[in-house]
Amino acid sequence: MPKHIRTRSGNPSYRILHTLLSFALIPAIASPQAPTEPVLGEKLAHEYEKQAGLGNTPELDGISGYINSVGSRLTSVLSSHLQYHFVFDLNPAFKSAFALPGGYIIVGGGLLALT
Repeated sequence: MPKHIRTRSGNPSYRILHTLLSFALIPAIASPQAPTEPVLGEKLAHEYEKQAGLGNTPELDGISGYINSVGSRLTSVLSSHLQYHFVFDLNPAFKSAFALPGGYIIVGGGLLALT
């Protein structure tokens, strides 16, 4: 994993990413989940990955693993028993994150660069 990605919970970058992922989770926390939401979210996430041209490389897998580890620590304290899935979009112009139904969270590469 790139050196600039490796962080600890005391690092300001980690805290910023943690805070931003918290905001992305607000829609998922605020509304109860319908049984079809996980299926819809998975379809939408796969469609997003396909249209954005996201692929797998060892470096992207490392970054995705980092985002999933931060997100998993954050979601572990939620009262919801929803399984969250984090998808990394490496586009540097995408400086945000958004939630899809069923616990799918898309995180932009520009957001990670800002942190």
